[in-house]
Amino acid sequence: MASDISNSENHGATHSLSDSHMMGHYALVGAIASHWAVLELAIDIVICRLAGIQAEAGLCLTYQIQSVRNKLLAVESLLYLRNAPPEFIKDLRRFMNGLESTTKARNRAMHDALMSDSDRSTMQFARKYVDRKLVLSEETTSLKQLNDTANDIARQTTTFNALMNKATSLWPPLPEKFPPQLDATHPDHIQVGQKT
Repeated sequence: MASDISNSENHGATHSLSDSHMMGHYALVGAIASHWAVLELAIDIVICRLAGIQAEAGLCLTYQIQSVRNKLLAVESLLYLRNAPPEFIKDLRRFMNGLESTTKARNRAMHDALMSDSDRSTMQFARKYVDRKLVLSEETTSLKQLNDTANDIARQTTTFNALMNKATSLWPPLPEKFPPQLDATHPDHIQVGQKT
């Protein structure tokens, strides 16, 4: 249950890596981070494949895209470029919408301070924005909640991989040449907006 902490003087909360009763929480936060990294890598690899970019060069680009949502928007754009059937675009959008609550749970686990109260229960110092206003609160965080989040991320990764594997056989080859107005043989020759 959440409680307002903005007016409290001393919460009795501590943060110490030596608190043995916190180790399960720390392990699950690590699992959440690891599962999320696997999901991001899966999306990055799909972006490289859809764009026809060699993986190492492509990952240099995709690692600059900071949010999973923006990475998925890149996947959607590339699916359009590859003339993917509308049902795949709809499936991807359903996946993106379904990932929203998982993303919020992941963000809470990764970015809220995890501390121990005087009664040795584990809580998060939660920072949330509601209607563009900061809301600070203390919330009890159970191992089950963290475990559910880690498992949900793993499930979402499996769903994404299945969706992309299903579409792979339908992606046509990329165009072999740049349009005439974008001669990319040399940066000095780029002619944006000129008719040929």
